[in-house]
Amino acid sequence: MAMADTRRYSRQGGLSLDWAAVRADLDQSLKRLGFTIPSFFVPLATLSGGNVQRMILAREMAHNPD
Repeated sequence: MAMADTRRYSRQGGLSLDWAAVRADLDQSLKRLGFTIPSFFVPLATLSGGNVQRMILAREMAHNPD
């Protein structure tokens, strides 16, 4: 989520990220799509292929694509 739109989540001149905003946007996107995933703190590399695809879809849909 944060890597897709760093300007949206950057704070303090880009030196830090607003992780609460990242989490809120991810939760909202997942809820809208009806997806569930493991904990926010699980490394992406440990997720199954299907969960990685869900995360990618949620990330892209979170920013209201055309």
